[in-house]
Amino acid sequence: MTESLSLRAALSVAVAHFFLVRRHLHYAISDSKAVRHMAGYVIAGVLVALGSYGLVFEFVARKTSEDILFGYVLAALFIGSGLVVYLATRFRYAAGISFAVGLVLLFMGIVGSALGLDILLRGTPREVLLRILIMTTIFLVGASVCLLLGHRRHRRASKCSPNDAV
Repeated sequence: MTESLSLRAALSVAVAHFFLVRRHLHYAISDSKAVRHMAGYVIAGVLVALGSYGLVFEFVARKTSEDILFGYVLAALFIGSGLVVYLATRFRYAAGISFAVGLVLLFMGIVGSALGLDILLRGTPREVLLRILIMTTIFLVGASVCLLLGHRRHRRASKCSPNDAV
């Protein structure tokens, strides 16, 4: 009889614990900030993993590759963007979507520069190089504007609520 009481007590404690933990997990998952931060960490991890895979692939396939720098720069940018996303998530950098757009434009500009350098080193016609450099300049100017707007948003958000930046 005492064994069945202790078994019932243990079972009721386990059930109560399950429902309490489930309730707290539900609130933690439904909290949009927690979901955004978790998504930021996942995205950062995926970007670093893709960049690492690309870097290993470039080292292995170096002899068959026609590009001189492009693959290495692209892999380094994936790793760098993963680190930037991780740091922005970790330190609650509240720059919003303009930060993400500016980051993408910045990396597109850097990729364009690497592609232009590859074209220059291979001796391809100059008019192709000129088009790529014009696009690279447009990407970099757009990145500067977006990153500036994002930083202004972060500054405004941190002035309003310094402990609860998005």
